Amino acid sequence: MTNLVIQPASSETSKAHFVHTVDPRHRDLYPKNTPFPPGAATMTPGMRLSDPHVRNELTIQDLQVLQAVHSIDGNVAFWGVTDRNDGYSAHAWGRINAGDRVIFTGKITDLRTGKPSKTGYAYATGVVTHKFRNHALAEQLWGVDDNGHAWELMYAIADVKRISIDYATLNAATLKKDGTPYSPRNVPQGFDVLSPEQVEAVFKLPSLADLEPRRADLEAQTIEEELRPFVGETDAEQTAQRRLEQGALRKHLLPGSTGVCDLCGRTFSERFLVAAHIKPRSQCTDAERVDFDNVAMLNCVFGCDALFGKGLVGVEPQGAIRVSSVLNGTELAYVQDHLTRSAVGWTRGRAKHFAWHIKYEFTS
Repeated sequence: MTNLVIQPASSETSKAHFVHTVDPRHRDLYPKNTPFPPGAATMTPGMRLSDPHVRNELTIQDLQVLQAVHSIDGNVAFWGVTDRNDGYSAHAWGRINAGDRVIFTGKITDLRTGKPSKTGYAYATGVVTHKFRNHALAEQLWGVDDNGHAWELMYAIADVKRISIDYATLNAATLKKDGTPYSPRNVPQGFDVLSPEQVEAVFKLPSLADLEPRRADLEAQTIEEELRPFVGETDAEQTAQRRLEQGALRKHLLPGSTGVCDLCGRTFSERFLVAAHIKPRSQCTDAERVDFDNVAMLNCVFGCDALFGKGLVGVEPQGAIRVSSVLNGTELAYVQDHLTRSAVGWTRGRAKHFAWHIKYEFTS
C-alpha cells in the first residue's frame, strides 16, 4: 500500500531547495532575483551520487542502498524537513516508506495558464526510494533555517515529473482521518504523510494515474530491506543472508520477464538467465558487493554461465571474448557459434572486474 507525502514548497527558501536538489529545469520555480542557469531547462533532475558533496556525507549503508536503486553514479533528488520541537514532522517522516509517492504543492506559476497561481496546486511528483536522517548532508545541501535547524529528516526521490492538480480537485479526492473529505478551500499548510486509505482516489486522478510505474514503485522498499543486512558483512555471515543478496542482485539486473545474456547477446526468458558475479563475491569489498551495475552480469544457462564460471572464457579490456586453449570439441564449437564477437555486457565500470577474472580465474 502506498502513502502520499504532501510536501508544500512555495516559499523562496523551499523553491531554492527544489531547484537545487530536486529539479532545476523550470524557470518559474527559481526564487526572485535568481537567474535561470544556462542549460537548466535540459538538466537531469537531482544530484549525482558521485558528487563529493553528497557521497562524502552519506553513511556507507545509505550510499549502498541508493546505489542499488539509482545505480552507482545515478542522479537522485533529495528533500528534507526539519525536526520541529513539537515532534510532528519527525512522527510523519517516520511513516514514509520506500515506494511512497510525494507531491510538491504551493503557489507558483500555473502550468496551464502561465500566470501566477492564486490558490496554489500540486505541481510536481516523484517516488520515494529511501529515507534517512543526515544532519551533515542536509547542512551541506541547504544550510540551516532561521532557528538554526537543518532539514535533516531526509528522503531520496526518483522519477520527478511536473503535474498540475488544483487544490479543489486534490481536496475532493483526499479524506481526513475520520473519513470525511477536506474542504475545497483547504490549503496544505505543512509536511504530512497520508495513509493509502486517505488517498486512494488521489492516485486515480489523471495527473497521477497516467504515470508509468517504475522499478522504484515496485521494488525500492524490497531492495532497501534486502540490502541492509549486507552492509559491513564478512564472509562468515549466514548463508540465508547471501541468498537474500542474490535475490536483490537478480531483481536489479533482470527487472522484467526476459533479459539479454551479457556474453553471447541472445535474449532469453528469465528462467534461463543467471545473475552472476564477475568478480567472486568473496573477493569483493563491501562497496563492490552492492555495486550491482558493475560487479555482476546476466549469463545464459546454455553454456555462457558455465564457461565463464570455470574460467574457460574471459572478457578483454575492450570487451573482446578471450577463449581458453583447453577448449575443444562441443565446447569449442559452442564458443565459435555464439561468442565470436565482443561481450555485449562490457562497460567501463565492469572492465576492472573482468580484468580481475582474467588474472585470477581464467585458464589460458
